[in-house]
Amino acid sequence: MLINIARITVVCALAALAGYLPAVLFHDYGGTLLLVSWLFTFWVIAYRWLVPDPALAVNSSYR
Repeated sequence: MLINIARITVVCALAALAGYLPAVLFHDYGGTLLLVSWLFTFWVIAYRWLVPDPALAVNSSYR
């Protein structure tokens, strides 16, 4: 949530200082980059948590 507040603050500052177009571009592309990075981070964490480490798995072919 803090990231969203910071992003909107930067968008407002850009709109006030640089104009409408830079603010819209930052809002659109910055938001997209944040979303993709959040989804990638979530995927990595979930993958590490859900998929067991093969080194720790019991070798079923050993008899």
